[in-house]
Amino acid sequence: MSRERKKEGCLATTHSKPIHKMDIPSQDWPIARFPLYKYPLEEHIRENQEEDRRCLEQVEELIHKYNSLGKPVAGIVVEPIQSEGGDNQASPQFFPAAAADRQEGGVSRRL
Repeated sequence: MSRERKKEGCLATTHSKPIHKMDIPSQDWPIARFPLYKYPLEEHIRENQEEDRRCLEQVEELIHKYNSLGKPVAGIVVEPIQSEGGDNQASPQFFPAAAADRQEGGVSRRL
């Protein structure tokens, strides 16, 4: 595989600004929201747990939606710390739930 083709594969997984992916082919794949928490964390525990739940539900909904469209989701990639659009971090409870393999759908989850 050529060096340029390898770059295309890596850049195809990014959810970055369009200018960073100019002329790089990408797939039609679902992108779920990453949790956005209220701070200070200790004052918003319930709201942030609800945010985790909403984001995880969206992942499952997107898997079902794409499966029903005949575009089965083979795997999930989660970037644990996102910093391009700010400092986005998920809770310690979010990652195990996101990585939990579900028998339903046979989707591989990697963080």
